[in-house]
Amino acid sequence: MPSNHHSFLLSAGVQRLVQRAAAAAATPVSLHATNDAGEGERLGGCGGCAACAHVNRLGWGAQSCTRSREKAAAVARRRGKPIPFLCHMGFSCVSVPAIPGDPGAAILTFGPFCPAEAPGSLELDAREGLEKLLRKPVDALPFSLDDIPSVSARAVPSIAEWTAESIGDLAKISLHPGEPPPAPEEEVPPARRQAPGRARAPKPVRQAYQAGDLLLALTGGNAAQARLIVRMLLAETPSGKRRSRATARARAEAIAAAVLEAAERAGHSSAPCRARLVECQARLGDCEDDRTLGAVLLHILRPLKPRKGRVQPKPRPPVKNQPELDRILTERFAEGVTLNEAAAILGEHPTAITHRLQRTYGLSFTEYLGRMRVDRAKDLLRKTKLDVHEVARRVGLTDSSNFAKVFRRHEGMSPSEYREAFGRRASANRTKR
Repeated sequence: MPSNHHSFLLSAGVQRLVQRAAAAAATPVSLHATNDAGEGERLGGCGGCAACAHVNRLGWGAQSCTRSREKAAAVARRRGKPIPFLCHMGFSCVSVPAIPGDPGAAILTFGPFCPAEAPGSLELDAREGLEKLLRKPVDALPFSLDDIPSVSARAVPSIAEWTAESIGDLAKISLHPGEPPPAPEEEVPPARRQAPGRARAPKPVRQAYQAGDLLLALTGGNAAQARLIVRMLLAETPSGKRRSRATARARAEAIAAAVLEAAERAGHSSAPCRARLVECQARLGDCEDDRTLGAVLLHILRPLKPRKGRVQPKPRPPVKNQPELDRILTERFAEGVTLNEAAAILGEHPTAITHRLQRTYGLSFTEYLGRMRVDRAKDLLRKTKLDVHEVARRVGLTDSSNFAKVFRRHEGMSPSEYREAFGRRASANRTKR
């Protein structure tokens, strides 16, 4: 592995993404380097279980664990997508290349976990796996299975893909900072152009601040705002066809996972929502449009909403000025606003705002402002016929090349590509089909 890749994978940004992935999926996650001989050194991870700890202390336990990951990693690298597999103990896991497009860099492994769809198989699988490893009968398990989480087997691959996409986006910025922008659309060879009316698959939900906003709306009892945020998140998902419905379902699961991660960081219990997510898997797959999909998603997250007679945790004081900060930034997109100016208007210290954004959304002030500008630009690109230069001007990024760079950093595509995939014309083409 090149030294720059090694340093990047050990960076705080990647390690933080791995920790968030473990919280979102509610499973242990490990990150391993890969080489010609197979699995390399462990580069990070979060979580574990008593069963794995016990087996890894046995003579052939660690080697068996490594071999099962290597076999799954080989398939994941070849196919370039998350691959569910059963480890040497018969536990469910998921393997995915850590950097899409660069499968030799490292491998992420999610698990072990017990599929919520088959909760009764865990002890039997563990006993059979241990007997096979020891080559003798086992009267009783020498470890507890209580710390192996029960989660949806459908949700974990979606979260694994979301995590890899996030690491991949970070890699584009960190490993290739001077990489020139892609050629203009008219210079793209015909073979690489997208067929008319054919929508690109949406990027997985990975903006922590959007999940934080939805959490605040739900726990604050603002149902209208919650519906608005859900509509915005699902607006980027093509729907109406069988393939598109599957993509929309995966995105809804990723939205739910991101919100539950934010809820856990804020001290809320996510268990009732996770139970509903398992119960509603079939309903998510049957949704015909974004409206019904959004209704099911809000039903899954409804336990986060305050109920009468229920004592709610006291809100963190720093959050109270967040809507006001959003209003100030939005109103001054065109002219721009600095952190010190926003702090003076709010009557806060700049450091308080910085800490709030970092704690709640994992973003700096500059990153948060850029994210808001991109969201406003996405809205204009979807709903209006304004050219890209005018959209850039309206969100306060008058340099078109800088606008395209910021947009691509957040969305993984250019503004023109985004409009082609998710604008009204693209939506009309999908409807006609």
